[in-house]
Amino acid sequence: MKILFVLFILINTILLAKSKELIFVELQSRHGARAPLELNDKNQDVAGENWTNVGELSGVGQRMEYVLGLRNRYKYITNEHHFLSTKYDPHELLVFSTSLNRTLLSMTSQLQGLYPMSEEYCDNLNEYQLDNSKPAVDTDCEEIEDELTRIGNSSLPNYMTIIPIHMIHSSEKKIVNYDNSKCKPNVEKVTNKNIEEKQTIIDCVNSFKTKYSENLTRILPKNFEYNFDSIDKLCDVIIVDKTEQKTLDYFFEKTNFDRTPFINDCLEVLKLHFRDRLFGDDKKEIILFEVSAVLREMVHYIKQRVDADIKREKIEENIADFSRPKMVIISGHDTTLAAQILFIIKFFNLKYEFELPDYSAQTAFEVSREKKNDMKLEYSDYNVHYYFNDKCILDVKLDKFIETIENNIWTQEQINRYCEYGDIGSDSDSDEESQRNLIILIGLISAAAIALILFIVIICLCVKICKKKQKDRASMDSDKLLNE
Repeated sequence: MKILFVLFILINTILLAKSKELIFVELQSRHGARAPLELNDKNQDVAGENWTNVGELSGVGQRMEYVLGLRNRYKYITNEHHFLSTKYDPHELLVFSTSLNRTLLSMTSQLQGLYPMSEEYCDNLNEYQLDNSKPAVDTDCEEIEDELTRIGNSSLPNYMTIIPIHMIHSSEKKIVNYDNSKCKPNVEKVTNKNIEEKQTIIDCVNSFKTKYSENLTRILPKNFEYNFDSIDKLCDVIIVDKTEQKTLDYFFEKTNFDRTPFINDCLEVLKLHFRDRLFGDDKKEIILFEVSAVLREMVHYIKQRVDADIKREKIEENIADFSRPKMVIISGHDTTLAAQILFIIKFFNLKYEFELPDYSAQTAFEVSREKKNDMKLEYSDYNVHYYFNDKCILDVKLDKFIETIENNIWTQEQINRYCEYGDIGSDSDSDEESQRNLIILIGLISAAAIALILFIVIICLCVKICKKKQKDRASMDSDKLLNE
């Protein structure tokens, strides 16, 4: 009986899988584990642990991202969906990253898992190509000749697949810029207000002071201020060290804290950092600032891909703009992911508890067809560090998804206005202002024209009066002469 039940489940799963045709996927991930963002002149963090670089991706982080790439390969290439080609195709996959080392190196590591080393993926050169495969500089040395002999006719050693990574930058289409000095003051204005007014943050700081301030003086500088910023930075270091399996012996021996409760309190602080400090404003300003450009681009790629798929157009291999990829992957930060998760929760009215995006956390937007032209989108998140199964938190008709995104994200003009003035504005506001300006301009031109006409009329009247006076004077002089 159990065997029949298992067979029934298996057959049902296969039938369901066949009825679902994957059309487009966008993956967004946080970088892997990194070093702390602040070190002293001895390259030690505030907990006394040693590091070599500030904020750079660690070996643990590289391994996390590589495993994440392997997981995505299993799901989208080899086992579950067979969605992408087994050999990298630039017209199927488009890859983006922010411009920091840790996100770029994270994406490089992840791609090595997605398309691992194999002779199949490396171009092999013929004899003529081998003779012409040296650069236009002097390479005549024994070490280079030995290396060329070693790799034979392979274009690159180690059979690596080189996949281009495009930068998310400030431009007409992609305006995400996390170091934009114009936007930073307006972001800080909102976050500072949240720190001062959000009761959850005030309670957190008071609780942290009560529990830990007395013992923390044994290890922290005398001028350490117990505000949310300083506690947030301390907790980031503790979680970083824990992730890297640093002992933290010096910190906990000095402070005499119980490890587990202190670490749990720090996780709560980091959660508040995103949920209540950065994105706790009622207007959702910073959420929209962080996600609008990326989500707008995503909707663009979805529309292009789905439209081409409905028309059954063949994706030409000579397309240069990569406007219709099957998959887009973005390497970002905890802020990127947190903003996106909270956007989905708030604007789709989900009863879903916000979770802190861990290192190498990833979200997935999957567009699929179950019937002819009947498209839907599933939004899932999962964290490779803990589990490999997607948690689907949104399953909605594609039209509804696109409508919700487009009705809520900011336009390019709104983002520019926010960065410049801190004023959100709207396109309708802009249109009304343009209409008002046009009416004023027309009024000014009309008034100027009327003034000019009146001026000409007055000049003409003056000339006419002058001529009449001159004629009358001449007539009077003539009569005077006749009388004499």
